[in-house]
Amino acid sequence: MKRLIFGLLILSTASLTSCWKMYPDASIPEKVSPLSDLNTSGNDYNMNIDFATGSMTFIYSSDSYYPELFKYNLIPKSVAVSWDRYKGDFRISADDLQFGDGERRVIDWVNSINSVCNERGPYSFSVSNTERIMLYSNDCDSKFSIYAQSDDHSRINQRTEKFPFRILGNNGNEMYPSFYGSAYVKTSDFEKQGRPEKLIFTSDEMGNFDLFEVDLPVGIEVINFLANGQMKEVKKLPISTEFNDHAPYVYGRLLVFASDRPGGFGGYDLYFSRMEGGSWSEPVNFGKEINSSADEFRPVISDMDEFDNRLMVFSSNRIGGLGGFDLYFVGIPKF
Repeated sequence: MKRLIFGLLILSTASLTSCWKMYPDASIPEKVSPLSDLNTSGNDYNMNIDFATGSMTFIYSSDSYYPELFKYNLIPKSVAVSWDRYKGDFRISADDLQFGDGERRVIDWVNSINSVCNERGPYSFSVSNTERIMLYSNDCDSKFSIYAQSDDHSRINQRTEKFPFRILGNNGNEMYPSFYGSAYVKTSDFEKQGRPEKLIFTSDEMGNFDLFEVDLPVGIEVINFLANGQMKEVKKLPISTEFNDHAPYVYGRLLVFASDRPGGFGGYDLYFSRMEGGSWSEPVNFGKEINSSADEFRPVISDMDEFDNRLMVFSSNRIGGLGGFDLYFVGIPKF
C-alpha cells in the first residue's frame, strides 16, 4: 500500500468570515511565496485545487517517495487559509490529519488512482452532488494518456478507471485536461459549477506540445463522451506556437499555461489569455515578478471569497527551493 501524507488544519468559517469583513481590503500577496508545508526535497508540482470557505484541498504530483526513480504519484493535502487582520498576513498551512469521512474518501480516491506508473496533471470536477471525477494522465502505455476515476466507489465498475481514452492519436502524450464554458467555473460545489462545454488539453502528437480543444456535446455525460472510443473533432488553438505550449488550466474566462516560446525570462514561463468574442486573446507573459530564469509550470487558479484578487498556485525549479520543482503561490488580478 502506498504511503500517503494528508494534512488537515481546520479554521472555523465564522472566524475567517469575521476577519475578512473586518479587514475588507484582504489581498493575496503579489510576491511569490513557497508553499512551505507541502514542498519536499523531491519534485512537487502539477496541482489540482478546490476551494471551500476556510479551507482548500490540494492534490498534486510528487516523486518525494521515489526520488531515485523519478516516479510520480498523486498526493492529497487539506490546507487552511488564514488572514491576519492586524498584520495583513496571508497564510496557507497544513497540519496532521484528523480522520473523517470526507478525508477518508479523498484518500481512497487517490489510492485508487496511484499505480506503479507516473500520474500527472490531476483535474477534478463534479458530476452530481455526491460524485466527483478526477481526470489525470498516466504513462503505463509508454505515452501519457488521460484517465478518469470516480470518488464514488459504488459506481467504480461503471466508470473508466484504469482505462485510458485517446483523443488525437497514439503517437503522442495527452495531458493536462481542463474544462471551460460560458457558464462553467471549476469549483467543488456542483450547484455553482455549471456544465462544461469544451475540454482543453495539451499533446505533442505533432512534435512539440500544443494546446487543443474538443467540443463536449449536450445530451451525453462528459466522461461517457470522452471514453466512448469514437473519433473526436479536435481543434488546435491558434494561440499555440511552434514551441512548447503546455499544462493549460482554465478558470472562468481566463486561460493560464506554461510555454518556452521566445520572449520569456528563461525556460518555461507562465502566460495568460482571456476569452474575448468567442476566441482566446493573444497570450500575455505574467512578467518578471512571477517568472524567473528557471522553469515555471502548471499554473492553477481559484477565487477566494472576500479577497480582492485571485490565488494562483504553480511549480518552479527556481533557486531557493527545497529541491527540484517546488510549489509556490501568488495573488493575481481578477482579469
